[in-house]
Order: sequence, then structure tokens, then C-alpha cells
Amino acid sequence: MADKNFQMRRKKADGSFDNYFPVTKAANVNMNDGTTVEAKVVEHLATKATESIAGHVTVDGQTIFVNNGELTLINPNNPILYNHGIENLVWGTGYSTGTGVQSKETDHLHLEAVNGERAYVTPVKVDLSNITTLKADVAVTRYSAVGNPTFYLIVSSNPAGSASVYDAMQSSLGLTGILALDVSALTGEYYVRIHAKCASDSSWLHADINKIWGE
Repeated sequence: MADKNFQMRRKKADGSFDNYFPVTKAANVNMNDGTTVEAKVVEHLATKATESIAGHVTVDGQTIFVNNGELTLINPNNPILYNHGIENLVWGTGYSTGTGVQSKETDHLHLEAVNGERAYVTPVKVDLSNITTLKADVAVTRYSAVGNPTFYLIVSSNPAGSASVYDAMQSSLGLTGILALDVSALTGEYYVRIHAKCASDSSWLHADINKIWGE
């Protein structure tokens, strides 16, 4: 950690980042309790994560996520988890079975299912305590109703579960717009997952996910 430089980037209103703050070593950045960012990250990685597994620390009520050496600050009152190609958290491959496709495109996440299931999942749990609704801007289409092709927006304590495993879930059979999931009854941290599922090879479901955020 000691030989790595870090740059705290300011998030703009459109969700993108600029390089307003100068590059410095993590050892040079002090927090309110007098410890350095480097010390806090090293301590956390030693107890809850490794260099290859994402972790997070909370500083002054805001969460700093560690993804392969990169620090990302997420506002707990309006967390933007994905925004047209910007992965504020590096989404990983979730539950997978049968036939399907998933890919990270320039400005969206893509899922397809044909007699199978594909999913993406956040690398760490996200604190839902300060939000009431989780939203996804999506374009969901399906070939027919055969096999019940469905898109799912899920929060769960299980990062590897199928679409039937969740603490809260909202689904769509076809939508171009905003899918909203009520999470007002939940407090604490959960994984966020998105799934495409179809139970027949005579149909399919395609889903493009443009943005995922909480309000």
C-alpha cells in the first residue's frame, strides 16, 4: 500500500468525476481521528478484505469502497451504483445457469437469458438505511411469454443467489424506463443484484441496464 498513489476525485452533478483534487499518497491524507487513509484501508483489508476482494470503510458517515486499489466515495443518501458505464462499484458476475449472455458495454450492462439465468451483483454490501427506493433505468424486452422471461432488481444478504433468493425484489416482464424497488422496510447492508431469467429455449429476455441508484 505504501508505494501506491491515490487521487480523491470530485463527483459532478451528472455522475461523472473530475480530477479537481491533486494526486497524493494515501499516507499523506489524515482523517478526523488522526489516522491516515492508508492506515485505515490497510486495517480494513486485513480484517474484512484482501487485495483481490473488494472491501469498504466508513468515514464521517460516507462509505469509501475499495475496488482493486481504487477508492470510491458513495453518498449514503443518494448512492449511484452504476451510471451509463461508470461503475462506482465494480459489478461482478452473479448466479449463472443454462444459456445466456452478459456483458459490460460502453454505457450499459447487458443481460440475456434463453432457458437460463444471468446476473450481475455488487462486490460488497450497500447500506440501505438512508434510502427508501432502489431504482434502475432499464430497457427490457422479451420474445414471448413462454418460459416467463423476467428481469429482476434484487437486494439480498446472499450475493450468489438465484432470482428466487432475495430480501426485497421487483420484477419486469418488459419495460423501457425506471424500475423501482421499495426498500423502506430494510435497514443495514445488502448486496444489490440484477437478473435476467427465462425457463424456455423457445423464448428469450434481453435487458440493458443504464443506471442503478437509490433515493
